[in-house]
Amino acid sequence: MKALALSLLLSSVLITHPTGSAQGAEPGIKEHPGDVALSQDAGGAWQYRSFPQLARLYISEKDRRGTSTCNEKCASAWPPLFSTENKDPGQRVGQWTVIQRADGKQQWAYKGQPVYQRYHDMPFDPSAKDVEGFKPLQP
Repeated sequence: MKALALSLLLSSVLITHPTGSAQGAEPGIKEHPGDVALSQDAGGAWQYRSFPQLARLYISEKDRRGTSTCNEKCASAWPPLFSTENKDPGQRVGQWTVIQRADGKQQWAYKGQPVYQRYHDMPFDPSAKDVEGFKPLQP
C-alpha cells in the first residue's frame, strides 16, 4: 500500500512539476479552442490535435502571419482547421485566433500561423516530420 501511495505521489509531482525539457514541459498557456485538443503523447511531448478526430496539426512555412496561402488543391491535401465556434475574425482563445480565408471561411491560427491537418496523415504515427513546406505544430 505504501508503495502504491509513493508511486502516485511521485507521478503527481512529475505531472505538476515538469522537468523543464522541451519534450516534457507543459505549454505555458493551455487555453485552446473547442476544435482543438491538448494532449501528451507516449513519449511525453505535448501536442495540439484536432478535436474530435485527433488528427495532427501543422503550420505552413509559406503562410504569412494571419494569412493562409493554402487554397484549392493545396487545401485538399492540407485541410485547414476551420473554426466551428462561429467566432469573428480576430477573436482570441489563448494564443489562438480566427482568421478569414480568401474563400470567406474561418480558420484557426496559432500564434498568427494558420493551422492545417494533413489528408493522408496517420493519426498515431509518432514520426511527424516536415513535409512539403508544412511542419508539425508545436505548443
